[in-house]
Amino acid sequence: DKEEISATDEHFVQTREADGTARLVIKSTKVKDSGEIRCEASNPAGIARTDAPLTVSLPEEEIAPEFAQELTSCQVLEGQLAQFEC
Repeated sequence: DKEEISATDEHFVQTREADGTARLVIKSTKVKDSGEIRCEASNPAGIARTDAPLTVSLPEEEIAPEFAQELTSCQVLEGQLAQFEC
């Protein structure tokens, strides 16, 4: 959305390697991060740009867990082990 990424935004990590390579890491993507990502470099000789789309989708609806068997009652004396499986 043509919004420049702020160097102070903790959602993004920008690094530059000694060889001049730049890297952008989005820590935990959100749907609102979807859009065109652009990397731009410039020097006195000119400007270079490269773009790539980023699409972030919502995960499929989760299904609630189910138990194969119900817990069974347990009666023990004090100090004994009580164990339940589910």
